[in-house]
Amino acid sequence: SWLLDRELNKLLPETSNIIRFGRRFEVIPQETTEDYAALRYVFKWDTTRFNLENAVCTSGFSERLKKHVLSGGKLYSVTGVFPVDEI
Repeated sequence: SWLLDRELNKLLPETSNIIRFGRRFEVIPQETTEDYAALRYVFKWDTTRFNLENAVCTSGFSERLKKHVLSGGKLYSVTGVFPVDEI
């Protein structure tokens, strides 16, 4: 999921629900791949890194995400597992 991408730690405050959600999972490093799915959820569904320049920002997060990608930053799709002791 894009929600588990540790790159988001650079773009969101520690108190963000996305960050708190992501911390609940143990990331499987070999299951992390470069992926820009976050752009589809934060902007319009057809947004990619190739047409991101035209995307309209509607929040501080969308502004930081756009700046991150347009300046060469990467985003990832991450697989994580919920620890057994948390269930």
